[in-house]
Amino acid sequence: MIQTQSEIFDEAPLPPDDLRLIDLYVREGRPVDDLAYTDHFEHIFDALTKAGDNRSKAEVFRRLLNLRKSGRLPRFL
Repeated sequence: MIQTQSEIFDEAPLPPDDLRLIDLYVREGRPVDDLAYTDHFEHIFDALTKAGDNRSKAEVFRRLLNLRKSGRLPRFL
């Protein structure tokens, strides 16, 4: 049996913290692969922290990677 993308990746509605993360990611306009150890990532992380998000930098970056792999982030070139 062949699975569709929505069956492989959870297409459930995202929690508010993830929606905020996606919005900040889009505002920075940088590919996930280019974010590690940059001021762009620090801007994203600082904004999340100010909004009450308690995830560590590693957790935030890992979540961005997971969202990207599941097709829930836009591609930037």
